[in-house]
Amino acid sequence: VGFVVVVAIALVVIDRRRVRRRLHATVDELVTANQRIHRLLDGLPDAVLGIDDDGAINSANERAAALTGRSVEELLGRSFIGFVADDDRDDITDRWRRLGLDTDPATTSAFELVDRSGATHLVEASLHPLSDDAEGTVVVLRDVDDRERTTAALEQARRRFQQAFHSAPTGMALVRLSDNRIVDANQSLADLLDHSRRYLLGRSMREITHSDDLRAAAAERARIELGIDDSYGVEQRYMRRDGEFVWARTRVSTTEDDGQLLAITHIEDVTEQRRAAEQLRYAARHDDLTGLPNRSFLMHKLHDRLGTADVDEVAVLFVDLDQFKVINDSLGHEVGDELIREVATRLRSALRDDDVLARFGGDEFIVVLEGEPVDVAERLRRAIHPPVQIGEHELFVTASIGYSTNHELGMSPNDLLRDADAAMYRAKARGRDCVEA
Repeated sequence: VGFVVVVAIALVVIDRRRVRRRLHATVDELVTANQRIHRLLDGLPDAVLGIDDDGAINSANERAAALTGRSVEELLGRSFIGFVADDDRDDITDRWRRLGLDTDPATTSAFELVDRSGATHLVEASLHPLSDDAEGTVVVLRDVDDRERTTAALEQARRRFQQAFHSAPTGMALVRLSDNRIVDANQSLADLLDHSRRYLLGRSMREITHSDDLRAAAAERARIELGIDDSYGVEQRYMRRDGEFVWARTRVSTTEDDGQLLAITHIEDVTEQRRAAEQLRYAARHDDLTGLPNRSFLMHKLHDRLGTADVDEVAVLFVDLDQFKVINDSLGHEVGDELIREVATRLRSALRDDDVLARFGGDEFIVVLEGEPVDVAERLRRAIHPPVQIGEHELFVTASIGYSTNHELGMSPNDLLRDADAAMYRAKARGRDCVEA
């Protein structure tokens, strides 16, 4: 019997421990769940209050505490109606009284809420009665003042954007990304393209973009649509009303308006800048007097041709005017310059489209060509022969021409020029007005 009693006591102790462990686990779960609920409530943008049947606050989130100017602990046990402004109190009390009679389980109203400092906030309240087996009401408060302030701030920002948009000195367009059509354009863009704003509105950007630039613009636009980039910049051409194109530095970024994705497009005219840059590039590569390629550009072209040429495929002619110094010293530099221009014109007219003619300096010209050079050299020599009339002076000019070819693999531009220069001096030594290899 004693053994049985001991076993019974042991089983009771074990069962109590099991119950205690379950109880502790249940309490821990409840605490964890309660903490999660509080975190969720505190993360809401609206104030949430729990109200018992006597109208006292029995729970609140952090937004409710901030709205009323009190801590959550200070709110507990206070009357909710005490936070309602005097002018709205009767109406809210009446709504509360009728809450259980309404067919709609929730009712919404607006009233002035008074915070701890006495300041009022226009709030929108929705009252949610709990189910029959739970007493009380949940009140959700939304600060309408915040919403109105946000709306007013957004409207002010929109007005400022519109003012900046339409007063900008550079062209600007708002383009709908869904169909690439212009929904707004400023006067600066209209003036740049010599169109009215009315003409531009509703048109696709493709209609005013140079066809050669469409592919690059489309690729950049696709990256924006795919979310890879949120902006890009390109230089491209836009068509004016007269059919001419202007170069513009274009910067595109995205924005959203009423759920519609738009591209803010800045279009800055850089036509003159590009023209000036092109003139500088041209001047760096061409001779001022004749407009022919200069020594630097010639060496570049010759290097390119030698890079892919077979043996004896590239030839260089060195053309030097005979007795030019005598003409220049006796008749003056103006006559000498005019003579150089005329000789350049004659040489150019005697060459083929693929031949390269350059002024090497002074009265020296270089020709780079492919194929047999002798016939071309003779044609150039004869083209110079006719007399040149400059003012009252009739001048008879001849030229000594030397030529060389890339007769060995790996020859450099300097190698060919050296050999052609040596051949030209042999032509002078032979009596001038002739061709030498």
